[in-house]
Amino acid sequence: MSLVWALLAIASLNLSCVDVPGGGTTGGTVLYAYDSNAHQLIEWDASTFYDSDSPTTLKIVSSSVFTNQMGNLAWGGLCLDSSNNRLFMVHETTGDVVRVNNVRNQSGTISSTSADVAKFTLGSSSDRLPSGKFGQATIDPATGTLFVTEKNDSDTRIWVVSGAGVILDGATVPLTSITASGDKECTGVAAGLGGQVFSYFNTGSAIGIDQINGPRLRKGTSTGFSANVSVLVGTNTGVGKYGSLALDSGNNLLFVARHNVDASTVEKPVTGKPVLAFSVGKFNGGGYDQAPDFTLGTAADQGNLRVLAHPGNREWLAALNSSGEEPANVIHIWKLPRDSGSVPKIKNITAALFKGIAFDGNN
Repeated sequence: MSLVWALLAIASLNLSCVDVPGGGTTGGTVLYAYDSNAHQLIEWDASTFYDSDSPTTLKIVSSSVFTNQMGNLAWGGLCLDSSNNRLFMVHETTGDVVRVNNVRNQSGTISSTSADVAKFTLGSSSDRLPSGKFGQATIDPATGTLFVTEKNDSDTRIWVVSGAGVILDGATVPLTSITASGDKECTGVAAGLGGQVFSYFNTGSAIGIDQINGPRLRKGTSTGFSANVSVLVGTNTGVGKYGSLALDSGNNLLFVARHNVDASTVEKPVTGKPVLAFSVGKFNGGGYDQAPDFTLGTAADQGNLRVLAHPGNREWLAALNSSGEEPANVIHIWKLPRDSGSVPKIKNITAALFKGIAFDGNN
């Protein structure tokens, strides 16, 4: 009898962090957001944040390094290397990157002289695009390679930063980048799944014998993209302006957010779904102009999405709003986003302004 009760106890513990209807694990996940107003990291337990009308914070982390170096976080310029317990923040115009080591163990104020906080810079001023802006950042947890988008009115690329977790404080990183010839306005990047890199470009050269044009999603590696292979483009894809990406590595899904209020000059904003989900297999054949596997949200409630985040190994999705180029205090969060009954919760965080958000599923 004691063995039976022991097995039942183990089953009970397992079920405490597994939501059976959606088939996904949600427990042990922390949500991070960078408040550009107070220059601090705010952390919540994801489940508590989702369930509570007034979620309490787990921790708030600050540092004079944040205040001095991250006064203007890039859109989507926050990412977390959960395998190595490191968090990265990227400045929108200077190319400065702040790395927080041992981020799960941080609380309160981190001293500027602490070995757990470091700042390095993406290239010299001559390496960066004239009047360019950095955007979404992501890190491949298997290789420790950091990817950051950069664009201006005429050019674009994705920076590739190898060994980002061990770059010394004060270092300048030489330029290494990838793009696809002719593509412009890269605002989205996601990495994982064994060295694969996914990107969003708002426009670019016509693709294929049908000369399809417009926004496109690409799959490649840290060495680049093929111009006419592993790309999704066309009206059926539903992608639009300011695409932000989030990778569900556990289910081989790429989530794409579109800024519906100005996503397309052709399609009326009210007809476009703000979050699209594509199985990674769609990049391996079946044509360019493929529809998403499923969609989330409504144009009325999620019409201003600018940033997207997924923990990779847990069943959560979160997004941030923008009003033009201005950040907002709103966080949208989905529990079990693959479940057809998933309902987003919209949270307003008093006095905060968010341009970056990330999940940690290794808690």
